[in-house]
Formats: sequence, C-alpha cells, structure tokens
Amino acid sequence: MRKITRREFISTTAKVLAAAPFAGTIGTLSPGFASSCPNFLLIMVDQMQTPPEGYSADEGAAQGLKEILGFRPLSPDNQYTQYFPGLLRLRQNSVVMRKHYTASAACVPSRTCIMTGQYSSVTGSDQTDGIFKSASDLPWLDPDGAPTIGDWFRAIGYKTHYFGKWHVSEVEDGGDYLEPFGFSDWEKSYPEPHGGGATNIGVNRDIQFADLVVEFLNERGSDASKVPWFAVGSLLDPHDCCSWPIPWQMPDILVAEGYDTVVKWKDYPPPPPIPSKGEEAQFDHTDLDGNPQPIPLNPGGFPQENSSLPPTYAETLDTKPRCQKECGLKWELGMKALLNSFLKETGKSSAFPFKLQEDPEAWYRAYNQFYFYSLYLADRQICKMLNALDENGLADNTIVVFLSDHGEMTGAHGGMIQKWHTAYEEAVRVPMVISSPLVNKDREQMREISQPTSSIDFAPTMLGLAGLSTKLARSIMKAFYGRENVKPFAGADLSSHVKGERKGPIIGPDGKRNGVFFMTNDMITELAELASEDKQAQYELFLDYIKEMKEIPGYEYLEEGTVVQPNNVRAFCTGDWKIVHYVDPNGLESDEWELYCLKTDPAETTNLVDYSTGQLLEGVTVEGYTEGRLIAKYKVLKKELAKQEAAIIG
Repeated sequence: MRKITRREFISTTAKVLAAAPFAGTIGTLSPGFASSCPNFLLIMVDQMQTPPEGYSADEGAAQGLKEILGFRPLSPDNQYTQYFPGLLRLRQNSVVMRKHYTASAACVPSRTCIMTGQYSSVTGSDQTDGIFKSASDLPWLDPDGAPTIGDWFRAIGYKTHYFGKWHVSEVEDGGDYLEPFGFSDWEKSYPEPHGGGATNIGVNRDIQFADLVVEFLNERGSDASKVPWFAVGSLLDPHDCCSWPIPWQMPDILVAEGYDTVVKWKDYPPPPPIPSKGEEAQFDHTDLDGNPQPIPLNPGGFPQENSSLPPTYAETLDTKPRCQKECGLKWELGMKALLNSFLKETGKSSAFPFKLQEDPEAWYRAYNQFYFYSLYLADRQICKMLNALDENGLADNTIVVFLSDHGEMTGAHGGMIQKWHTAYEEAVRVPMVISSPLVNKDREQMREISQPTSSIDFAPTMLGLAGLSTKLARSIMKAFYGRENVKPFAGADLSSHVKGERKGPIIGPDGKRNGVFFMTNDMITELAELASEDKQAQYELFLDYIKEMKEIPGYEYLEEGTVVQPNNVRAFCTGDWKIVHYVDPNGLESDEWELYCLKTDPAETTNLVDYSTGQLLEGVTVEGYTEGRLIAKYKVLKKELAKQEAAIIG
C-alpha cells in the first residue's frame, strides 16, 4: 500500500470518516462512557513546576501557594484560594499524578514528546530556539514523521482543534498551519507566541488564546451533530518570567520610537515589583472582534511578598556535575548579550546576571515573586475556559487534562533559573491533573496516582480514555494513513489507573514500570551552525561577557563558549530515587553522575556519588540502608538507567 502524506489525508478526511469501518468506530470503542465518546480539553501551561517536597513552609512559594499549585490539601486559612479559582475548579472530580515528570526539556523537545508520545531520539526535535538559535535553525517535528495526538484522534473520528502556543514546528502564515500535524483552527492563534516584544507574551496573548477556546466551546454547546472533539488550549504563562524585567518594561526612549511596554519603566536597583492592584497595561488587547480592550494586570491584588528563596539557593555545587555551575549563569549572560545589543542606544542595561547585582538575593527573590504572579495571570485564563465548559453543559462528557511542559528552577541549587542542563525536581517535576466525572465521580475528593508517571504517557493515556488500546489505535492509524512505520508509543497507557480500575503496577511497553526516563540534549547557549550576522555578533558579545566575568574572584572556573560538556542529561526517576547521567555528545569529555535518595533528601542537596567517576562516595550513608544494601541499590539503578538509554536513545 502506498503511504499517503498528511496533506493528502486532509483532503480525503470527510470521505473516509463517512465510510466503514470508521463510521462504526465511534461509540463502540468507549464502553463505560455512556452512549458517546468523551470530549477532551487539554489545558497546557508553560514552565510550571510542582512545588518541591523538600521545601519548608517559609522556603520557596508561600505555604498557601504550595498547597494550591501542588494540588495538596488546603489549609482552612489559605489566603491564596481567592487568586486561583481555575486551579481550584480542576480539583473537582480529579485524578492527580503525584510524581509526574516531564520526558524532556526545554519547550520544543518537551512539547514534541507530549504531542507524539515519542522521545526526541525518534522525533529528532531536541533543541529550542532562542538566544543564539532562530526557528530556521531547528530540527522541528517532521509533518510526515511521528503522528501527533491530533492525528491519532482524527483517525478515530474526532474533530481536533488547537489554540495557543504550539512550538513543535515552524509555522508560516498563509500555509496549512497545523493541518499537517492533525489540528484545525490554529491560524486563529497566529503568530507563534515565541520571541518578539511585549505584545507577544502571555499577559496579552493568553487572553486571545483563552477567548478562542471559549468561542469554540460556545459553538460546541450548540452543535447538534455531537461529533466528539479533542481541543487544546495552550497558554504561555508562567513563561512571562522569561520576559522580566525586559521586555515586560521597556525604556522610555524605545517606547517613544513605537515599542510596546507592559508597564512604565522603573530604573533599577531595586528590582521592579509586580503590578499593583488596579494597574493596567500600557497597551490594549485586541479582542476577537477587533476591538481594543484594556488589560488588567492585577485586578485581585495578588501580593508581592508571595515567596522567598529556595533552601538550596546558596549551594556551592562543588559535588555536582560541572555544567551546573555554568548553565544558569551562561543563560543569563546570553540573555544579557541579546538584550544589551538591543538596548545599546538607550543608556540602559540588562539586569542579568543577577549574581553581579549589588543585592543578588533581592533579584532572585523578585524573579520568583514575578514567576508566581505569572501563574496568577495564567489562572485567570484557565478559569475562563473552565467556566465556558460548565456554562455550555459540556463538563459531564469532557475529560479535562491540565499539565505543564517543564518546570522552573526559581533560583534553587546555587541560583539557577529556567530549566537547562539539569534533572532537579524544580525543572522536571510538573503537574498533571485529569478532571472529569468520567474518571472520578466524587466531586470533592481528589484521587491520586502515586507511582511515577511521565508526559510521554499522555498520548497513549488519552487514547485509552477514549476506549482504544494502543494496539487497536495503531492498526487504525495504519489503515487510516496507509502508513507502515508507526512506532509503538514510548509511554504507558494509564487509563485504567486514571479510571480507578487498576491499582497495581503501571505496565509500560517493556513490562512492569520501575520508574520514568528523562532526557535533554537542549543547548540553549550554542551558536547555530548557520547563524545570522546579528546572532553571530550577539554571540561574540556573550563571549566577551564570559571573559569579563572570569576576571571576577569566584568565577575563574568559567570556560569560554557554550555551557561546558558533558551537558546532555539522562535521568531515571523511581519516585524515591533519582540517578542522573551527563554525557558529551561529541564523546570528548568523560561522563558525570548524580545519585539522590529523594525519600531522605527531597531537596537533592547530597550527591551520593563522585560526580566525576560515578562511584559511591566513601562513608556515605542513607537512612534505612546498610552499606551493602546501598551498593546493591545503586547497581540496580545504574543497570535500569543503562537499559532505558539503550532502548530509547540506542
């Protein structure tokens, strides 16, 4: 049988759906879901961590925030419930993945894993654009490569729709948009909200994306055809922390030249605060009808003092892989080069790196406070979408899934921010909540899955919740697309656990699951091979900043160029243990290692192995483990990690 392309598929979809056997597929594959297949609404945010378990009440996010953002039991006096009606609504009829990890980082690799159920070793998408790489430099997902969740659901008769941030392929205006990737309607979200100025960040674009979802849900509420649908509402926030303090605020001279700014410029130090109650943006949002609307920045009065520094902020990292000392700092130096090349005529300068500010702690604290404020902004849009679901009578037959692509370091482990070159809990442990009376009939009681789960499980689990085994789904995909090369999913179908039908071990493609695998090859400070002249000039400025910083006492260790190798990360997380392997893709530098007992050291302060050799440190102890038992445990973890690396990476 000749393999057809996705573009050929799009032109014949209507004919195929009207014919057997697919016409009979709908409704027969979903026992237990009343008389029709369930609808699906995926709400995705960008860069939301699960509050780490190793923090005390006065470390990191305020305790009330930890409870809400971590979907933990709420204290009677929790002062933050008023700011997060959306996340509180998600608790209803919910199933919470308690130990959920992203399969990759950063944005592009992670989102590709979520959308396809395959690791970057299959999709080829292992880099994120930004700083010294442009969209044209990336190995994006091939439209005729691994099928997306949109393709899978189209193949079984669903209508599929995408609104908001995509960041899985480069999308040009006037083309097919996301049709080749199995989704309709994304042209309404164009342009991709990555890069650009103040109007292209979450505070503005997320309003549009949520409004598009609301418009879609309003249409579905009055749709008599009752064809099931799978829709995505993908928000940017809390990613706006990447735009703080610039371009969130822009110098007056640039505003006079026509550049937009969210708030009026405030000279620093001190670090700029979050917006005050009642403050509005300096530009209007254009609604779906083309009318200008003011943007309220803090209508509820979300507090400035919402968080403090994490417990590992002052960590020296002397016992950790070498790239950790460099990665956060070099990201900041790269951003400084990018921003200062733009600001050079204004007399202003980037605040990066925070460590060179007069009061670094104040800057990291303010960064965190802005980060949690950005989650408040995201919740306003989450609430809007969920209200529309309820108001249109769609909630009873819609499975809502909430997740994040990756986390945020928030100054942990020696002042790291963002999510690069690490497998710490702050960066890789993220929320995943499934909310629907179809999976949990108890409106008030959150059910939990305590075993480790991964974003690589998302695609097979959604198909399972639609009533399909992965084997049946693959056979339908093969017949529907005429494709012989559809690989089995890398993740597990968790649907029986989600519905409460199974409480035993999770069974993945290779049998009983002992943990989940994470990998990242993303090198954000690397210069693209075919970089533009502007990018090359910014990279040269970056190199100059490194040289300058090496002259400062305490920073002599910095090496010239991108983050030191080995910096490609592979990790195996069991829930109680985590083993991390750092490799050099060029094979020049020796491997480096980490080992943590999360049960006794949830903040990951004590690396139990010599990072340079991978050998257990002499005299190291773990509560509840004899020396012999600890050695045996390490051997098992190392063997399992090697098994995962061989199976997934090759």
